Amino acid sequence: MGNIMDIAPADLDILRRILESPTAPFHEQAVVDVVVEWASRQGLSARRDRWGNVLLDWPGQAGRRVKRASWCFAAHMDHPGFVLRRVDGPRGRSARRVVADFLGGVREEYLVAGGRVVFFDGGRVVKGVIKAMHMPTAGDGQRKAEVFPWAEIELMSPADTAWPVGAVGMWDFPAMRVRGDVLSSRACDDLVGCVAVLCAMRRVVEVRPAHCVTALLTRAEEVGFVGALAACEAGTVPAGSLVISVETSKAKAGASPGGGAVVRVGDATRTFDPAVTATVSATAAALAKEDETFAWSRQLMTGGTCEATAYQARGWRVGAVCLPLVNYHNMGPRGRLAPERVNLRDFNAVVKLLTALAGQEPDPSSSDRRLSRRFDEILANHRPRL
Repeated sequence: MGNIMDIAPADLDILRRILESPTAPFHEQAVVDVVVEWASRQGLSARRDRWGNVLLDWPGQAGRRVKRASWCFAAHMDHPGFVLRRVDGPRGRSARRVVADFLGGVREEYLVAGGRVVFFDGGRVVKGVIKAMHMPTAGDGQRKAEVFPWAEIELMSPADTAWPVGAVGMWDFPAMRVRGDVLSSRACDDLVGCVAVLCAMRRVVEVRPAHCVTALLTRAEEVGFVGALAACEAGTVPAGSLVISVETSKAKAGASPGGGAVVRVGDATRTFDPAVTATVSATAAALAKEDETFAWSRQLMTGGTCEATAYQARGWRVGAVCLPLVNYHNMGPRGRLAPERVNLRDFNAVVKLLTALAGQEPDPSSSDRRLSRRFDEILANHRPRL
């Protein structure tokens, strides 16, 4: 049985800190600040590319990049949320009306008046209620950049308290709550994936593999993989890397919470590199033999399209690992908003799998060679019967 007591204290600390950080597409700075400060304490090099994506590097024991394959564990730092555009409408003694854009993929039936939102500005927090929701429609005279739904929100804040343009708003659910094995949060996707990558990188520093390992934490995934695509264009993703996309993915039959790490064969759009997927699967199978607490499955996760598809379309060899997610994008049952949920056993399993991958040479052709040798043996044994 897994629960919060089974998580290493250092992992639990960074999990809490990241989940408490407000985030929305293009507005991930609070998460970035935590990651950069954390990395410096782990002895990891942290840097940002020209588009603001964050990279953490283990350069290998030689202390420099090598020109062979390396692992690149990728996750995204944003979650669907609100971004305050302007103060608008009448101000009262205890409230003010603001207009905020909603960025990210949530079905229209969830974006309605009455939804409760919390905005963040540094250490300040203010709650609000959606009074009206507006969906963008082609040809209605909107400004060119207005391609997202937008809300009129009443903030419960003193009239003389200014709330700045760009303040991030999220659904008003707890940042982190644990009951038994289950972790619920306003934003598991993909902050839990980011934390799994960070926890694996902490172990990389301890294991000190000879080869390079990079963590790539991207921006604005929820509006079309914008950070990942920009990273590919800018050369941020190390050439020759084997990219492993780490996500929380909508739970499905065969991949339900508590079943362990999921080796993701593909998403709603593409299947991923067969040799990389075979390498990840072989690593998971070996782990299961060594560690009776480790569980995993191999699944085609069709609940959405993930960054692995973007990297693959841009020419990288990719695989993917995920945790099953309940209430994807806060879309709960019966059309009601709800916290997202993942299972801590699955989180631990993903960290173990990424750590095991990082400790081995990034050579997907090895799985092809093993399979070819096995087929050679089969043919040699049965050729006379043909």
